[in-house]
Amino acid sequence: MIQEITQIQKEFFAGCMLGDGNMKIPSKCINAMFQCQHGPKQYEYNKWKSQILEGLGSKFYKYKRKTVSKKTGKLYESNTTITNCNKEITKLYNILYKNKKKKITTEILDNFTEFSLAILYMDDGSLSSTHPENTSYIIASCGFDKDSLILFKEFLFNKWNIETTISNDNRIYIRVNSRNLFEYLIKPYIQKIPCMLYKIRKMSRNSVNCLENPEEGNQQPSSCSNTEKGSTTSSESQVDNNSTTKAEIPKSESFHPFYRLINDKWTATNSNWNKI
Repeated sequence: MIQEITQIQKEFFAGCMLGDGNMKIPSKCINAMFQCQHGPKQYEYNKWKSQILEGLGSKFYKYKRKTVSKKTGKLYESNTTITNCNKEITKLYNILYKNKKKKITTEILDNFTEFSLAILYMDDGSLSSTHPENTSYIIASCGFDKDSLILFKEFLFNKWNIETTISNDNRIYIRVNSRNLFEYLIKPYIQKIPCMLYKIRKMSRNSVNCLENPEEGNQQPSSCSNTEKGSTTSSESQVDNNSTTKAEIPKSESFHPFYRLINDKWTATNSNWNKI
């Protein structure tokens, strides 16, 4: 029986496949499977991913290398989410991969939502500066070609009015004047996963409102070099689960609200889906 992909799973794939996710067609199989690997500090995050994909037969397991890394001399652990091979995943594989290399396409962006944006940022994002006035966000999209990134840059502006720049090494920088808007869109999801809170500015980790006075950030841009998984440092901050402060729409930027706090839960007002 073919397991159909739900709309939420399509949105998940749209974000994760622009991030750390990958698909492949195993030998002796005719259909593709999804897999995503993270380090031990992102254990809860990857486990959450596996739960989203339960309907596709997802499995979640930990792995420890048997030999030390020749580069660092350390013994690394990782955790992986995988799905069964699936005809519907094969359709996504054919949209995303050209000559076995991932491309950003208009078809995959058709399902790219705020949820997708948060997944992409949690996978490949980081804070851009330690200076509070200049701190914004980076997406380490180095694996994509310039045509893909230009398409994504235009998509972010046309859909949400988010302004970005593309660096010479193919990172996407969120411009400071779009920082609050970007943060407002992704933060409801990140607040549900405490181990990923370090990826947003200190001043907004426990607050719904993104317009408070900023504090000094403490994260460096993520590296596009081939580093070992799990090398990032998780935050010691915790989510204030008792907070019921209603979000305010940023007045300093062009912005269309997508979420409201309804019965203490973030609810998408432009769809019938409530955030996990």
